[in-house]
Amino acid sequence: MTSGGIWLLSLGSVFSFNIWQQHQVFGKNFLEVLDYLTSGWVMPLSGLAMAVFTGWVMSHAATRDELGDGLGYRIWCLLIRYVVPVGIVAIFLHAIGVPG
Repeated sequence: MTSGGIWLLSLGSVFSFNIWQQHQVFGKNFLEVLDYLTSGWVMPLSGLAMAVFTGWVMSHAATRDELGDGLGYRIWCLLIRYVVPVGIVAIFLHAIGVPG
């Protein structure tokens, strides 16, 4: 099922440069629309979800076991909880065209 979906999307990407070249959405062909969606929406939102999950949902014991204890861990916790989400939201807003 997944393979078939990937195959169909791949065909759309190939066709966007030949038989579907004249079909455009907002001045973009199919591959450009997929690129915009993945790089402008999916990647920043996935990164934000991972940062929020890692910083706020995962237990401190699990992250401390992986990263060790000490000043570096406390700095990492501060960054992953507060700085990284703000940075990712700023990147996301820039990618979708919000002036800032």
